[in-house]
Amino acid sequence: MSEEYEDTAKVIKGLKLNNKKSSISIKNEEKKNHDDNFKQEAHKLILQQQDNNVKMLELVKSFLSFINDSTLAENKSPIIKEVESSTRTELTKLALELDNDESISTMSIGSMAVSQALLKSCILLRDKLNISLYEKSLLIEELKSLKENVKELDKKLSLVSTKVNTITAVY
Repeated sequence: MSEEYEDTAKVIKGLKLNNKKSSISIKNEEKKNHDDNFKQEAHKLILQQQDNNVKMLELVKSFLSFINDSTLAENKSPIIKEVESSTRTELTKLALELDNDESISTMSIGSMAVSQALLKSCILLRDKLNISLYEKSLLIEELKSLKENVKELDKKLSLVSTKVNTITAVY
């Protein structure tokens, strides 16, 4: 009997090791496939987020460079105007894509990024305006000083003119 038992144990043991259709083996393969798919999807999402971050950064930098540009609108070439327009369009489009992306857990991330860029541009414009207003006030003060100098010169010129007329009348 012990031989029968040993033979049965060998058969059972062999069946467990070689049976690839067992439910445990199938579950392990499914789990492995699921894990592999999960890793691939996670990697795709990470790459997509990095790509979106790079795009957003480039577009925001470009947008802010347009804000810092001192060229008057009438002096800009049609190419520059088109680049500015396409940058605005691409920035808005990317923001909408990010807002509607279900894989991103943060709501309205695209709108928040654009809002940050707009706030930064408002601060830049405020600083430029403050500098312009300060320079304007300096110019106004200098203009007042120049007007006073002109008045004084007019008085001196009037005195000189009177003296010249007096001297010419004597001769």
